[in-house]
Amino acid sequence: MNAYWQTAEGLTRLADAGEILAKIRMHHGNAVATDPEILTFAEELNPTVSLQEGLEAVRVWYAEHESGQWMSSGDVNKQVYKIRSANIPSEAEIGELAEISGVTSEQYFVWRRRLIHGITRRHETRPQALAAATHAALELAQAQPPARTLPASQTIPGLSRAFREVPHE
Repeated sequence: MNAYWQTAEGLTRLADAGEILAKIRMHHGNAVATDPEILTFAEELNPTVSLQEGLEAVRVWYAEHESGQWMSSGDVNKQVYKIRSANIPSEAEIGELAEISGVTSEQYFVWRRRLIHGITRRHETRPQALAAATHAALELAQAQPPARTLPASQTIPGLSRAFREVPHE
């Protein structure tokens, strides 16, 4: 066994993987998992999968599969991905949330990326992810220097007019 699995984080992951595997085995006659099986399951389980997400993935997967097929660690990973993806707001909702949050166009992409990252990777609820995304956007606004305008002597006369007059196909 690799040294990682003997650390506090590794032991927690092993315990969580053991619980998820036990729930899977409950659907097949409560077969007891051996230590090597739990270790293998833990190694194959995506490290970002929390215990709650794993247990929910098992519940949803067995509700959808009546064939008696066993759920694998890969199936848990896929089901968690589906659950996380379903929690991402639609583009219309993201636009509405951005407007409500008062995000400017300069802040929008940082805010949007942080919102989606919070839901899919950090396992945050929508309100938590929204608050964190808004905080990140505000930090960006504070970190940026104020916009500079060039003095008239350094501008090219008629440049903006030339861009407006370019014919569009």
